[in-house]
Amino acid sequence: MKFRIIPIVLYDGTTVVKGKNFFNDRTIGSVEAIANLYARRRPDEIFFIDISATSSNREPNFSIFEKFAEKFDIPFCVGGGINSLTIAQRCLSSGAEKVLLGTAALRRIDLVSDIAEELGSQAVVVSVDTFDMEGSVYAENGRVRTNWNIFDFVRTLENAGAGEILLQDISRDGMLQGLNTLLIGEVLTRTSLPVVASGGAGSFDHFAEAAKIGVSGVAASSIFQFTQATPAQVALYLNLEGVDVRLPSQSHLINKG
Repeated sequence: MKFRIIPIVLYDGTTVVKGKNFFNDRTIGSVEAIANLYARRRPDEIFFIDISATSSNREPNFSIFEKFAEKFDIPFCVGGGINSLTIAQRCLSSGAEKVLLGTAALRRIDLVSDIAEELGSQAVVVSVDTFDMEGSVYAENGRVRTNWNIFDFVRTLENAGAGEILLQDISRDGMLQGLNTLLIGEVLTRTSLPVVASGGAGSFDHFAEAAKIGVSGVAASSIFQFTQATPAQVALYLNLEGVDVRLPSQSHLINKG
C-alpha cells in the first residue's frame, strides 16, 4: 500500500476552523471553498470532520457531501455526528468513501462492528485521540478523558472490525513541531490495522519520519493551511526519500516547508 498524504478539513457546520490542541478558534473560510482548493491540489484523500455535530447533537450535513462528490473524484472520509448505522449508510450514499467514528465508538463499541458488518471494514475509520504519552483516550473533541487505555482500545477496535485508525496527539495538534513518533511506534506494535498519524506535522521531514516507522499515512491541516506546502510537494519529497507514494501528475518545485 502506498503511503498517503491526507489533508484534514475541520469545520463547524459549514465554516472551516483551526487552532491548537483541539481548540479550534480560528476561522479559515467556507468548507466548500477549502474543499475545492484541496481538490485542485489532488491529495490521496481528504478527511472532513465536523467538530461540533456530536456536541450539538445534530446529524452530518449530507448535502455538503453530495456537493463534494459531484465536484471531485478524490476519495473522502467524513466524521462528526455519526452515531448509528443509518447515518453511516447515508454518509456513504451521499458520496463519502469512509466514515470516521470518534465519541460514538467510545460509547458503543458495537457500533464499529455493526457498520463494519454492513458496509465493510474498509469503510470504518476510528479516531483515537490521546495526549502525549499519558495513555488515556479522549472523547468529545478532546474535552473528556475516558477510562479507556489507548492500547486496550486499539486492540478492541481491531477485534470489533475497524478498518483503520486515525491516531491523534492532542498535545501536538497545530504546533507544527513534529509528530509523536514514540507514541506512533508503540501503537504500531500493538495492532495490525493501518494507522494514519496526525498531530504536529510541520515539515516534509515529519512526514518522512512517520512513513519510515510504518504508518499508512499522515493526516494534517495546519501545514497545508498556514504554510505554502502542498500535498504534491510532500509527495515529491517523500519519493526522493525512498517512500512509496503516489506521485502527482505535474511536478512542483520542492520547498521543504
